[in-house]
Parts: sequence; structure tokens; C-alpha cells
Amino acid sequence: MLVVDCSFLSQKITGTQKFASEICKALKKQDDSIVFVSHPNILQKELAEKLNVKIIGHKSYKLFRFLRLPGGLLWEQLVLPFYVNKHYNGAKLLSLVNIAPIFYKNNIFALHDVAFKRYPEFFKTLFLMVYNTIIPIALKRAKKVLTVSEFSKKEIVKFFTVDESKIDIVYNAVLNQKKETNKDRTEKYILAVGSIEPRKNISRLIEAMAELNGIKLIIVGGQNSKVFNGNIDKQSNINIKFTGYVKDSELEKLYANATAFIYPSIYEGFGIPPLEAQSFGIPTIVSDIEVFHEVYEDSVYYVDPYDISSIQSGIKKVMDDKQLQLLLIKRGYENVKKYSWEKSAKKILGIV
Repeated sequence: MLVVDCSFLSQKITGTQKFASEICKALKKQDDSIVFVSHPNILQKELAEKLNVKIIGHKSYKLFRFLRLPGGLLWEQLVLPFYVNKHYNGAKLLSLVNIAPIFYKNNIFALHDVAFKRYPEFFKTLFLMVYNTIIPIALKRAKKVLTVSEFSKKEIVKFFTVDESKIDIVYNAVLNQKKETNKDRTEKYILAVGSIEPRKNISRLIEAMAELNGIKLIIVGGQNSKVFNGNIDKQSNINIKFTGYVKDSELEKLYANATAFIYPSIYEGFGIPPLEAQSFGIPTIVSDIEVFHEVYEDSVYYVDPYDISSIQSGIKKVMDDKQLQLLLIKRGYENVKKYSWEKSAKKILGIV
């Protein structure tokens, strides 16, 4: 018996939630006996219905919220393990979004990266307190730990006392290997997708755009002020448009019409958006950091994320060089084929 914690359904979809969502859908296709559970505060209702999510802890969750306590966290640490022990006889519990109940022994959980250790200045104090308390204990008590790249595995081993043989790599993916693309793009723009947070390096990207007259940049993503420090000046350049969070259908249109894609992040566990861009046949620019060499190899154009002139020249090169665009598109399609949600879900089933 496997029980999956789906409390991520109460959160907006960013990289970790995308991983959890797609893995859950793939797991259900492969094993219909898996039980998916969550607390009542679900935002992603359509997916919850597809997974036939069982809602548990109605009364306790209402009490947490009435007392103005962190309901999701307390539900995960107290209600969830008690319920699984009582009703599923201590079944294996899979947690997919960085946090796991520390009082439950038969647990497998996914830790996507350790950005909070590498760059603590990027995060709010309360968030750091929670993660620095829970993560070390969860790593110690878990039967197995999942992460999304060899790079993240090395980072976990570096910052925590955990045997690397306990950690398994389960890669991210995209839904389809090749998506519909607008071949007659009339408006030239470069697209960036990701949460508005310090490690995504949006501030330097904006600085780089100041010298690139005539090139339009669209930035898709929201900001979580409860987790991350820092603010972005969204009025600095008339050629830059911030959309905030958008629906999947709108995001697909933005991908399909983009001339190029850029992801100048300074730290990632994997980085899904560049893979999404490649699946749409978009020439892709990424930071010259270790994890991207692992995931993307020679299928992308690399820039120094700390060097404004490198970001500028990279954008100009990819936007202007038609031959380079064709090469990156071809290599991008090939790179996408290496990753599959179905394959990753099968690996998890083999681990649990």
C-alpha cells in the first residue's frame, strides 16, 4: 500500500508542484491502488478529482485556521501521520514537495534542492526556521530520499549528514516531446518563466535588457512574499512585460509564439521551464551553472548569470543568428526525449 501526500494541491503551481502533479498523474495510471490524500484547503480541484483525492482532517484543519496556526504544516506533521498509521496500518507515505512528517517512520520524500542552505539570504526568517528544523530530521528518518538531479544529490550530501546511497534521482520531464509551435511568429520577443525570487536572477536580466533596444521581454511568474526576500522594479523598461501567474493555456500560447527563451537562474535543482521551452521548439538560453550542464548538455546557449554583458550578448546572439536558432531547436527536441514522467513514476514505484 502506498499513500501520497497531496497537500501541494493547496499551492500555486511552480516547479516543485509541477513535479508532484505530473508524478501523481503518472503514478495513478500505473497503479490504481495508490491512495492520494490531502487537507481540505484545495486550490487545484480538477486535479484532485482526477486523482480521487481523499480529504482528511476536516475538523483539525478548521481548528488550526481558527487559531491562526499554520494549518498546512500542522496537518502534515500531526494529522497526516496519525491518519495513515490508524487507517492504513503504517503504509508507505510518499511526500513530493520538500517537506515530510518527521514523526512518521515509513516515509519517502522528495527534496528538490537545498537553496535555503546555499543562499539563506534569499529567504524569509520564518521559512528558514521551519526548513532548518524539519529537513534534517526528515532526511534522517526517511526510508528513502528522492531528488531531481545528480547535482542536487551532491548538494544534499554536502549540507546534511545523509548516506548518498539513501538518495535516488528522479528527473523532471514535460508532458509531450513536441508541442504545437507558431511557425509564423509576427512579434519577436524573448520569454522568461519562473517564480519572481532572487535566485531566478530577474534583476540582472532586467539590467541586461536596458541595452537591448527593440527586443521585447515577457516574464511569466508570481512572487511569494511569505517565502522570499527582495523586490523587483517592474516599471524599469517599457519593453518588459510582467504577466504574473497565467493559466496553462495562456502559457502555452506564450511559449508557442516566443522567438527565444531565457532562464538566467543562479541556482536550481533541475529547472523545468527551459525543458518546456525546448518542447515547443524555442532556442533556449540558460545560466552556465553545473546542474544545467547535467540536464541540458549542448542543447542550450550558456551565459554567465553574474555578468550583465554576457546575458546581453547571449540574448542578441540567439535572437539574431538564424543558424544557431535552428541548431538549438533541433538539439532541444532531442534533449526533451531523455525525460519522461512515466519513466520517473516507474522509478518511484521501484523505489517504494
